[in-house]
Amino acid sequence: MPTKHTDKKMPRFQKSSEHRWDKRRGFLRARVSFTIHFVGSNLMYRSTWTVMLIATMAVAQFFCATSQATAAVIAADNFNSYTPGSILDQGTIGDGWESAYTGLVSERDYATPLRDVASGGMAGFGQSLELGHTDVSTRPSNNNIVQRLFTPQTDTLYVGLAFKMTGFDTEGVGTYFLGDFFQLYVNNTSNTEGWTGSQGDSLSTGVDVNPDEGSGAFTRKCGDQTLSSTLPTNDTVHRMVMKVSKSFPGFTAYDQVALFVDQETEGTPDAARDENETTTPTFDTVSVLHVRIWGMELDDRVFLDELRIATTYADALPELPILEPVPGDTNDDRIVDDVDAKVLAGRWGQTGLTGGYSVGDFNADGAVDARDAAILAAQWGNHMGGESAAAVPEPGTIVLLLGMALAALPRRSRG
Repeated sequence: MPTKHTDKKMPRFQKSSEHRWDKRRGFLRARVSFTIHFVGSNLMYRSTWTVMLIATMAVAQFFCATSQATAAVIAADNFNSYTPGSILDQGTIGDGWESAYTGLVSERDYATPLRDVASGGMAGFGQSLELGHTDVSTRPSNNNIVQRLFTPQTDTLYVGLAFKMTGFDTEGVGTYFLGDFFQLYVNNTSNTEGWTGSQGDSLSTGVDVNPDEGSGAFTRKCGDQTLSSTLPTNDTVHRMVMKVSKSFPGFTAYDQVALFVDQETEGTPDAARDENETTTPTFDTVSVLHVRIWGMELDDRVFLDELRIATTYADALPELPILEPVPGDTNDDRIVDDVDAKVLAGRWGQTGLTGGYSVGDFNADGAVDARDAAILAAQWGNHMGGESAAAVPEPGTIVLLLGMALAALPRRSRG
């Protein structure tokens, strides 16, 4: 039906707006346009007014705080730019940090601390930080092993990393330091030496393998600990995110800590301590990340990678690499060795197989023969770092492979 017009002018209002954050000036610039249409019997009048509104910084932050925080990675390090084998002491590589790494030494150390950048410790991650000891002549140490400063924060904070433990168990050296322990903690205090640290006034997470008090990933407020039912397994890459926050943001000290292990999104914490706990840290600003180990034997290791400090869970959560299977690797440990050679020998000459790599059929032709032996020999070594190793099989394995290859040669019958 056609619209009926009268001689009386009827105003109609349309409103559009756009908001733009002016980084150079530090305020919100809002452009608001009002358009009024006057519709008459013979004439339409149109007039547009543009109003520029300038709000103060406080108002701008109120409206824009959420959008600003969604991509805030405060500091990060993937350890790939360091020289392999270098000691992570005074290392300055990484993004967003306020200081170099400080490798701490304790006067009461009974062991030589290890904090090197290593390659191949975590499959697909390239180089990573390797923590442990190179000497435990009498007993392992309790050591704040490394620390680094980041931009001071006063709001909710997430610390994420990928890690792998090797050799964590309830054993010790003699009767000392039974069990193994790895701790990641934050506060606003820089330690000056390894033994007497500031972990007593901190929020932290880590893994505790303890023969007396139970084992698992944990959270701590100062010295009070909550164990989760989740115990990360040895020789497996896990992801960990620690969340530290305040029950009353902007007014009080940090009094909440939560731990998430292998969670793709922020769900129910695996362990947590909140504001109702009696012991509470004294700091209302966090600016220092600490790494501490305890009780680790000579062969025990913790590998860390994709370290991120961020204001959102998604930004702190490390990405896992997509790993292609290694030809010659029957047990998926990314190491081609005598274990795989024995699988090949046990299946030698079989046909009609469907198990692929797991049964020694590395070229997927359904048979295990000299072609598969050649693939295994060519891939021999450790592939944890993502590159083929140039190792040489042990003599006994060479004899085994050679024997299988000779057995596969066609035999000439005697006339």
